[in-house]
This record gives sequence, C-alpha cells and structure tokens, in this order.
Amino acid sequence: MKTGSSTTPARPGHSDADPLDLDLTRHRILKGASDVFARRGAREPTVDELVKASGVARRTFYRAFRNSDEVLLALYEIACAKVMERIHRAIAEHDDAWGKLQAGLWSFLDFHTEAGQLLRVLQAEAMRPNSPLERRREDQLDAIAAIFDREIQSSQGRRIDPLVLRGLLLAVEGLSNVFLARASAGGEIDKPRARKVMLRIMGATLAPDGIPGPPMPLAP
Repeated sequence: MKTGSSTTPARPGHSDADPLDLDLTRHRILKGASDVFARRGAREPTVDELVKASGVARRTFYRAFRNSDEVLLALYEIACAKVMERIHRAIAEHDDAWGKLQAGLWSFLDFHTEAGQLLRVLQAEAMRPNSPLERRREDQLDAIAAIFDREIQSSQGRRIDPLVLRGLLLAVEGLSNVFLARASAGGEIDKPRARKVMLRIMGATLAPDGIPGPPMPLAP
C-alpha cells in the first residue's frame, strides 16, 4: 500500500508519549481514515490522504501508526470486535441450543447487511489473498466456529468436524457478500429472504440426524 513517503518512520509508542493522548490521536486518525477508505477503497489511500482527512500532523500520525496498512487493520479489528459482541449478546438471549445457534448466525449476517460502505471495503480486503487483514479474518471465523462447537457439544453431546462449521460460516459470509454487492449497485437487501436461505443452510448443516430441517426456500 502507498505510504506517501520513502522514509522509514519511527516505531509508534515512544516512551515520552502520553498514553491517553496517543489513544485520542489514534481515534482521530481512525475516524478520518474511515471516510477515506470507504470512498477510495482499501489499496489506494496514502498516508498523506489519511493525515489530511484526520487533521493531524504527519509526525503525529507516525506516533500512532507505521503506515496505512496498520490503520486499515485497526479499523477491521474494531469491526471484528463488534461482530463478536453482537454474536455473544444474541446467543445469551436464548436458552435452547437451536435458538442460540440461529441467533448467532443471524447476528453475523445482520451485521454485514446493515453496515455501510466501509465494512464492504474491509470485508473485500480481508478476503484478498495476502492481505494484511487476511489472518484476522481467519482468526474471527475460528472464534465463531469455536462458539458453535461448544453449543453443539452441550446440546447434542457430539463434536462436528470443524470443516463443517467453517463451511457454514463461509456460506453465510458469502451470502452476505451477495446482498452487499446488490446494495452497492443501488439495490435493496431482502433480509427476510436472506434469513430463510441461511436458516435452510444452517438446518441442513447442524440439525441432529433424523430431525427434519427448515423448509426449502423456493424461487419466486
């Protein structure tokens, strides 16, 4: 990614920096950068653009971040934390295992379909091979799969192959990307339809043997 300078900046976190001041500076940079990345995409913005958008000096920027990739990763970390927060909250609202699993997946899907252009940029970048966000996306999918694994062990007394859980999450992630692409093109997100499709995929994947799955969504 472009940095706007060939010089190597100092590592952030100097000993003479006020921790609170540094945190406020990071917040200011992230706020300005979020608008730039949403508008320009993940790969084009330079440090100069981020500095201008956040209203901080270039030297101040380098006290908080080494380059624009670190800013992008920090924004994605915030998004991932929000997703996990919503999943945990949704699961806690249900007592039965099926309700927990369903609520967890719905919150995952809803977050992606409700978020704005910035998340679409971050999500697309995280799925790009060799992206600085790729490892963090993998960690989040593993964390969500671990939550589902615990709920299934508790309710069904068995462990499902982790690849099945990963496949389910990739299917939901892919479904959200389809609806996000339509929204980016000016269309509307049909959330009831998305939920019906997701519920069918989830039922076919996680329902105990011999239990009928949710109805098959039919074409209009």
